[in-house]
Amino acid sequence: MSSEQVKVYPNPAQDVLTIEIPTIKGNFTCIIYNTLGQKVYETQINQTSTNIFVGNWAKGAYFYEISTNNHKEYGKFFIE
Repeated sequence: MSSEQVKVYPNPAQDVLTIEIPTIKGNFTCIIYNTLGQKVYETQINQTSTNIFVGNWAKGAYFYEISTNNHKEYGKFFIE
């Protein structure tokens, strides 16, 4: 998995955030943190595309960590 393989959109999001991993093999864990470093969401991903409802989340910046057993990918998105 590389940053070219992970797509998180739309950015900024309003209601639904989509995480897309077209070359997925196995299970991934996705953890989302707020700017205080608090975990606000965690899910297992085992398909190429996952939608997360964020319509009731506070506006602002969030950070994601997508990991497998041997690799982690980090990124940032915004909710407006």
